[in-house]
Amino acid sequence: MSSTNRESIETSIFDWSEWDEDGPMALTFYNVTLKVPVGEFSAGAQFERAFINGENSYLQLVEDNGEYHEYELKFSVGDRLPSLI
Repeated sequence: MSSTNRESIETSIFDWSEWDEDGPMALTFYNVTLKVPVGEFSAGAQFERAFINGENSYLQLVEDNGEYHEYELKFSVGDRLPSLI
C-alpha cells in the first residue's frame, strides 16, 4: 500500500460532513460521529464539531450546547511501509 492510500489520523477517529483548516496542524471538522470510543463517549456519539490541534497534541469535541471535552492525542508507530521506489 502506498503512502497516498493510507488512512488519515482523523478518519480513524471519526466521520464528518465538512472541515476547515485553521492554521498549521489545526483542523476543525463539523457534524462529527465517532468511529471509536473517546474518553467517556462511545463509538456513534455525535458532536457539533471536533478540533484537532496537532502542534499541541489535543482533540477537542464540542457538543451542540457548546460544552466541550478535550483529550490528549497520543500516536503510535505501526508497521514499516514497503518502499515506494
